[in-house]
Amino acid sequence: QNLQSQKRYLDRVDIPAACEEVRRDLDQRLRRHTNRKGEVQVEWYVPRYGTVSKHKDKFERHLISVAHKCQDQDDAVEKVLKEVEEVEEKFKQDLESLQDRLGEAETLPVLTSFERQASDLLSGFKDFCKSAVKTLLELSSKAPQALQKDNQAFLMMCKKGEEQYSEPE
Repeated sequence: QNLQSQKRYLDRVDIPAACEEVRRDLDQRLRRHTNRKGEVQVEWYVPRYGTVSKHKDKFERHLISVAHKCQDQDDAVEKVLKEVEEVEEKFKQDLESLQDRLGEAETLPVLTSFERQASDLLSGFKDFCKSAVKTLLELSSKAPQALQKDNQAFLMMCKKGEEQYSEPE
């Protein structure tokens, strides 16, 4: 008897109409979701993509700036080393010319003059080498510290909320 009442109830249900109603509800939900998807793209994705692109460009400019500074520092070191080599070569040539002229010296005052000229050449070479060492020490310590300071400033700018950097960026 219970089965018969259930069968009568199910016979009264219009299955094709119920399927059509479910299909319409599903289509409506999908349309709402698609509209929401477009809304999310317009309101969130596109602006965030623009912000991330700006961040990427800013980071690339920072990297290029750092590379230029490193290259300038390398060039400065090479220039100082080349100058030291040139001054050393001139020092050697001047000493050899003094040595070649030693045969001309027959008196003590002339020999003393050659000795004073050689010591003056040595003093000039020492002074130049000291200044070159000082320059190289500055290049090896102050320039990297300046790069670190610039990098810290860039990282601090990234951590502030003004630029809207996210944690992974």
